Amino acid sequence: PAPDLTQFVRDLASSTLTVRELLDRLADTALDLVHAEGSCVLEFKGETFVFVAPSGSARAFDGREFRLNDDPSLFREALTSRHPVWTNVALNTRQIAVVPIIVEDAVSGLLVCVNSAFGAFCPVDIDLLGHLGDHGALVLRSQRLVQRAELAAIDARHRAEDAAMAAHRNAVLARTARVLADSVTRERVYDGL
Repeated sequence: PAPDLTQFVRDLASSTLTVRELLDRLADTALDLVHAEGSCVLEFKGETFVFVAPSGSARAFDGREFRLNDDPSLFREALTSRHPVWTNVALNTRQIAVVPIIVEDAVSGLLVCVNSAFGAFCPVDIDLLGHLGDHGALVLRSQRLVQRAELAAIDARHRAEDAAMAAHRNAVLARTARVLADSVTRERVYDGL
């Protein structure tokens, strides 16, 4: 398992992935890391989750949304505690592990794994998934910072272009003023009035 996590971190550091590619990679790595039957990343939007990166048996849910109900659940517990949670006795599955993905101090999604091939998740699995989620969150944060920097660079370029145009207009006005000042005498101005 540790080599999978190490390889994931190396791959992320050396490539530029889209957000979707990153989330797909996160789910696939989680699946392999803890030998799960299925895994996915759930993107959190208000009180709704969307399956954005299913892997393994979770692929059937790609793009589906579900509302987070008010009843206690592992999903709600992961959101409120901001820590990985798991159970080895869950409805419709044998086991489930849920890891919050925290970007810029907000839970932006959940990494979910179901049905360990070993019959149960253990604390080591949860620690590995927690580290995986943390690394994914760092890359997501880095991508957001790069996007902000790119937007700031575009804004700075537009402001520089605007300043250059204003400087050009001012130069034209100054030159026109000099030409007028040199060609018109005071007497001619008064005589023309």
